[in-house]
Amino acid sequence: DDLEAILRLEPILRGRYDSLPIHQLCYHSSTSRVVDLVNRIQESSTDDKNSKDAYEMTPFHVLATSAKLRTDLLEVLLDEYPVDTLAKRDVSGYTMMDYLLMNKSSTAVSLITFVLQRVVVERMERFAGLKRWKSKLSLQIESTDWNGNFETRRQCLDDVLVRLASCVKVE
Repeated sequence: DDLEAILRLEPILRGRYDSLPIHQLCYHSSTSRVVDLVNRIQESSTDDKNSKDAYEMTPFHVLATSAKLRTDLLEVLLDEYPVDTLAKRDVSGYTMMDYLLMNKSSTAVSLITFVLQRVVVERMERFAGLKRWKSKLSLQIESTDWNGNFETRRQCLDDVLVRLASCVKVE
């Protein structure tokens, strides 16, 4: 039964990114060049940027689950995609951040803090009176121990997001 299930999935998995070049570059992150990702995104249409694979994964999901996590490729995606793309869920119900939270590598920890700092900056830079709150939230992100298990990391992320939401509401 397991073998049959795998054989049914094999054609889907083999051609999963054939028509999704941005996803493909993220999947092959260990060999992808930043310039190629930038060029591919700039050449793409809005539809390409909104595309998901057979498992409803965005390029962010694919990069977060790739064998080699890379901040430089993530930075390109964050520069080119709206921040709300980070909240999109795949067929398993996971966001890109969920995959980073599940990953135990030190690179995943640095990517978690990188994404959160970028979100804080992007969300709060349009609110002039929130510099002090932004500094406190940035300090919370940096001082959080992201090395726990998934549930602990998830709680830490939720705490940051609740605080971010309350800062934005105040303004």
